[in-house]
Amino acid sequence: MTGPRNGYQGQAKILRALAHPVRLRILDILARQEACVCHLEAVLKRPQPYVSQQLAALREARRQRPYAPPERTPAPAVRVAA
Repeated sequence: MTGPRNGYQGQAKILRALAHPVRLRILDILARQEACVCHLEAVLKRPQPYVSQQLAALREARRQRPYAPPERTPAPAVRVAA
């Protein structure tokens, strides 16, 4: 199915991914500098499998494309004789 409904589902997936506090913290860290999983482990005080799962959830959400309606070609301008 295509169209707005499908796009809303994609947007909802993105928002669910961003609604997680640890994922937001990961994004904040990565926005400041590149970091490997071992660095994130130390900063977040979480085990490697947990950090990797959160990164996977963020990668999956990034694959979602928000719905954009098809572009419409504007009608050509019509000159009106004066």
